Amino acid sequence: MRSSTILLGSLALSALSAHAQQPCGRDNLYPIVLTDARGIPADASEIDPRSGEPVARFATDDVYVSFAQLPSGFVYELYVHVTDRPNAVSDQVLSANDPADRFVRVDKTSGLVDITLPRTNNQNPGTVVTLGDGNEILLVSPVVASAEEPCFFKVWVGDCIDTAGIPNSPYLVRGGISEPCCLRSYANFRIGDAIPGSDFAGSVFEDADQNGQRSSNEGPLVGWEVTLSSSAGSQSVLTDANGNYRFLNVPAGTYSVELTLQPGYVATRALVNAVETCGCADAAGGDFAAATQARNCDGRTIGFWRSCHGLILVCRYDVLDSLQGLCLAGERGTLRCPPSNLVEWFLYLRFARSVNMAYMLSAQLAAMHANVLAGLVDPGCLVRDPELGTLSIRDLMNQAIAALCADGYTPSGDPNRARQEALKNALDRANNNLTWL
Repeated sequence: MRSSTILLGSLALSALSAHAQQPCGRDNLYPIVLTDARGIPADASEIDPRSGEPVARFATDDVYVSFAQLPSGFVYELYVHVTDRPNAVSDQVLSANDPADRFVRVDKTSGLVDITLPRTNNQNPGTVVTLGDGNEILLVSPVVASAEEPCFFKVWVGDCIDTAGIPNSPYLVRGGISEPCCLRSYANFRIGDAIPGSDFAGSVFEDADQNGQRSSNEGPLVGWEVTLSSSAGSQSVLTDANGNYRFLNVPAGTYSVELTLQPGYVATRALVNAVETCGCADAAGGDFAAATQARNCDGRTIGFWRSCHGLILVCRYDVLDSLQGLCLAGERGTLRCPPSNLVEWFLYLRFARSVNMAYMLSAQLAAMHANVLAGLVDPGCLVRDPELGTLSIRDLMNQAIAALCADGYTPSGDPNRARQEALKNALDRANNNLTWL
């Protein structure tokens, strides 16, 4: 079923700027040229078997019009839009831009092509592109595909315009009319490989310097979820080993592409990209970037946690109420009841010794436990320990708890003493802020 139609039959004519001396005549007397964003003409070697006319081919839906072929010395008030293939009844308007932006002023009085949009509501900065030689070209995208012949389009340019439909459906009238003199040109183009459906692709990378731009040393984020959504529903994929994602054969429409942020990361680019496609050419879904969230990694020692300043924090963060699951040991083995008041806590830390290595490990673990509860050390903070290698505080604490729960009394000669000593040393170094990555 057709929508947004224009009649190419008998129409009331009113030229916005019709000067007797301005060039006019038959269709395509002054042909337009379709180019990419660099002003390079598209390949038009394909011939349409139905009309015998050339068809420009585009890999993307970024299609531009060059007015370089129009005679110099004039200012043209033109109307530019895109339809499907004309037939005997009516033609579907496939332009998806603001109708006011289809009115184009082309000034060729200075020897260069200068383009403005005199009726624009809020011009997209990318609509008019200035080339290196100073000439300008006009973007005719976005467009939507027709149901009858997807991915085949026809762009029209002319100066005989009926303004009655503004702003809903202004239209271009037939050219080649002697009174008034009208200028009209057109060109066919095809987007994509003629197979309906677009592929959306992009990447997700770790933005170490948090500047939103990918540097050569910034790697991919693998296994991150990206979701494509529209009013019709949503689908999700995970990034591959190179941090890339792709959605295949997406129909024409307007979509959002959204990155699901993983815990411990902050976004350094927008988490949602809006994408519009005609359903013909592949489209960029947009790249996403995230960085490791800044963490507090600022430990305090056993000495601090038994000082008056430390004891204030012990009360504030209810440290004593959370010691039960740590399997803390004392001088003679695992404690039946860990310290439950400030005096017991002070004495427990003050008299910790390594005669029973489990006791000294327990004291260092208790200090780190307090660091975490007080927000001084994030469990995700990493240490590079000379004995245990690189690991997170969370992993280090879990290993210490497991060792203490397995054996609460490790004097000299105990087979578990060496392992507990290595864990004690690692916690001691971290509490002293010596091994943070």
